[in-house]
Amino acid sequence: MIVSSFLSAQMSSSSSSKFQSLILPGLGELEMGHEKRARSFFIREAALWLVCIGGTKAANWHESDYRAFAEIHANVDMNDKDYLFSVNLGHYDSFSEYNAINTRKRLTGDLYKEGGNQWQWD
Repeated sequence: MIVSSFLSAQMSSSSSSKFQSLILPGLGELEMGHEKRARSFFIREAALWLVCIGGTKAANWHESDYRAFAEIHANVDMNDKDYLFSVNLGHYDSFSEYNAINTRKRLTGDLYKEGGNQWQWD
């Protein structure tokens, strides 16, 4: 009986610490008095968030750069264009070349219609 009450007290404290660490890694360790371990978790979590945010920002800058480059050098309006259009734009020298190759491959569903989709690299 005494062992049972001791174990339930340990489990509730441990469960609380686990839940806190689930919310913010290191918080449970801090509550249990492990400041050094908690600081290590806080630093790792902050580093992961910084890498995630930095990667997202870098991807957005890269996308902005290649879209601006295409508008200047391929004479195309990139507004309302999806990623696949950007990939095709990068692989073919012109709108007519892209359509001609896809017509030969019998991929008529992938053809672009005129009216804002034309490009020609300089």
